[in-house]
Amino acid sequence: MPTTATLDSPVKNSKTTSRSGKNSPAKNGADEAELRQEIDLLQAENAAINKSQAVIEFSPDGIILTANPNFLSCVGYTLDEIKGQHHRIFVSPAETDTLEYRLFWEKLSNGQYDAGQYKRIGKGGKEVWLQASYNPIVDKNGETIKVVKYATDITDQKLQNADFEGQMEALNKAQAVIEFNMDGTVITANDNFLETLGYSLSEIQGQHHQMFVDAEYARSPEYRRFWEKLNRGEHDAAEYKRIGKGGKEVWIQASYNPIMGLDGKPYKVVKFATDVTEEKLRNSDYAGQLEAIDKAQAVIEFNLDGTILTANDNFLGALGYTLGEIQGRHHQIFVDKDYASSPEYREFWAKLGRGEYEAGEYKRLCKGGKEIWIQASYNPIFDLNGEPYKVVKYATDVTKQVRMRMEMAELIVNVNESANQFTDSATMVSEASQSLAEGAQTQSAAVEEISASAQELSRSIQGVRDRANETDSLASETNQIAVQGGHAVTKSGEAMDLIKASSEQIGEIIQVISEIASQTNLLALNAAIEAARAGEHGLGFAVVADEVRKLAERASDAAKDVSSLIKESTARVANGVELSAQAGAALERIVAAVESTSSKIGEIASATDEQMNMANEVYTSVQQVAGVTEQSTASSEEMAASAEELGAQAKSLKDLVEAFEMHR
Repeated sequence: MPTTATLDSPVKNSKTTSRSGKNSPAKNGADEAELRQEIDLLQAENAAINKSQAVIEFSPDGIILTANPNFLSCVGYTLDEIKGQHHRIFVSPAETDTLEYRLFWEKLSNGQYDAGQYKRIGKGGKEVWLQASYNPIVDKNGETIKVVKYATDITDQKLQNADFEGQMEALNKAQAVIEFNMDGTVITANDNFLETLGYSLSEIQGQHHQMFVDAEYARSPEYRRFWEKLNRGEHDAAEYKRIGKGGKEVWIQASYNPIMGLDGKPYKVVKFATDVTEEKLRNSDYAGQLEAIDKAQAVIEFNLDGTILTANDNFLGALGYTLGEIQGRHHQIFVDKDYASSPEYREFWAKLGRGEYEAGEYKRLCKGGKEIWIQASYNPIFDLNGEPYKVVKYATDVTKQVRMRMEMAELIVNVNESANQFTDSATMVSEASQSLAEGAQTQSAAVEEISASAQELSRSIQGVRDRANETDSLASETNQIAVQGGHAVTKSGEAMDLIKASSEQIGEIIQVISEIASQTNLLALNAAIEAARAGEHGLGFAVVADEVRKLAERASDAAKDVSSLIKESTARVANGVELSAQAGAALERIVAAVESTSSKIGEIASATDEQMNMANEVYTSVQQVAGVTEQSTASSEEMAASAEELGAQAKSLKDLVEAFEMHR
């Protein structure tokens, strides 16, 4: 500590005073010159101090006596503003009221030196930090007559140190911090580091850094070079894998910072670290996902202007290029010229440039112009400022699916057309069935009339037979009833005429039945053809049409049989008429030829029996035709119902096709 200065120090150091008190003139002149030299030196030293330092003088009780410009500039006052004021104007009120402040001035007034860093208050309340020494000046009696303060403004340095301390405190709160000697032994570590690695400070202090790495790496040349680099004062920062307590794996983003001493050499290493284990695991997961995507999908990257940066093998294989053939070229090589020059294409890239996602199904061109369809997403990638800087496209080749979809659309159109044709055919079949049913009803009515006529014919023949029997039994009485016999022959002729007329009517009716059967057969054949066109949906209808055709054929055959019988009956009736005529002629000779007449009557009776049998056969055939007609009517109704059902199914098929097209 500096000694207390005294007012007579310069005099004591001079050699101008003799013990006797008597001085020679020459000696006095030399002493004065030496004294003047010392005074000049002191003044020069004082001037130098005043230039470099802030200086202020106080009375022993703290009253300001004077101050140099450096001090006044430092605190922002003029000399008039502070002269005569107490030192406390530079101190906060909270400090001036303390015992410590009173003892501070008591110490100085007692001649005791004080030095340190002091916070003082300048004009306007501004905070000033001074590196200062308070130097009591004492007289020859040891009494303090004033206090001179020499100060250096360290406000900027203090603020900088405070900033450094604040930063260090913030780092200690936010990061894991550990310090090492240059040989790698642990000096200390903060709580964040200890918590991250799972140790207490006592467990690691004095241990070597290699306890935080695996044994193989600790023995490696790379690890030795790591510490050699730090010992050269070189900074090292990266992402490191470290081993915590119990062998747990920890990933840290850290920097190893050599701290330099005043000699410019490193004397310790401070490591600042952030635990990035979770982030590392996430990134590893992301990397795995990206690798899986790269294996499974076609991937290509572009600048925001559409220039190709890179592409994976899947993409290159799908479009038939090598990377060298597309790198640096624009995306438009994959699209046709019309689309590449369209406003739509420009807006596509403008949208991606704004960072907007785009996805869909796209038609692209391979090498050589081959067309390919892809299901793709264009994904803008953003930088740390949230600005897009590139576009990554993930794509899957869906050419086969698109072609199948196109073929399906064409097939649907064809099915729809077939359904329309099927509907039209079903309508035609339904109309034909209705016509057939109406014809069958007409045929049924005609058959009923034929049946009634056949019954009438049978009754007439029965009458002829009865009369023939009567004639035969009365042959012996021919003479007596010759007139009656003549009348009977006449009636017989009339009856034969009626039979002939009825036979002709039956022939006409049979012809109508035959024509109806032929028409039914033709309609059934047309229905079978339409059913064949309908495919599987017309199978049931075809069966019904075939059954109707067979029934029509049977009806036609029966009609032919009836017609043949009618012709034969007509011939016999004609023969009967001829016989009646002969009988009439023989009436004149009846008396003489009774035996002959009796014989003829027997023939008539026999012929009448045959006519009776034929009439019964006609009646039976007509009944069969009636049955066939009823079956034809029923089949026609079934055919009409089937046609309606086919029409409904065709409409359902068409509705399904239209619904499929809507949802496709």
